[in-house]
Amino acid sequence: MPKLTPKQESFARNIALEGMSQQEAYRSSYDVAPNAGANSVTTNASHLASNESVATRVDELREQSIAPTIISFQARLSKL
Repeated sequence: MPKLTPKQESFARNIALEGMSQQEAYRSSYDVAPNAGANSVTTNASHLASNESVATRVDELREQSIAPTIISFQARLSKL
């Protein structure tokens, strides 16, 4: 697991587990003021999402969240 700051981890979790957009995840994780400029939020969220450690963590979280579903699906298929 890559080393992330608590805010980066929150951002990754918001995207991977909560289904937030990058902008929503950034606003939530970094306590961005509601009136913050959309361009700066989009730019900062995009930079953060392209950070190798953050992107790796998002992938890890997504894989962990779908693994039980895949196992359950495989078990159901084996009963057919």
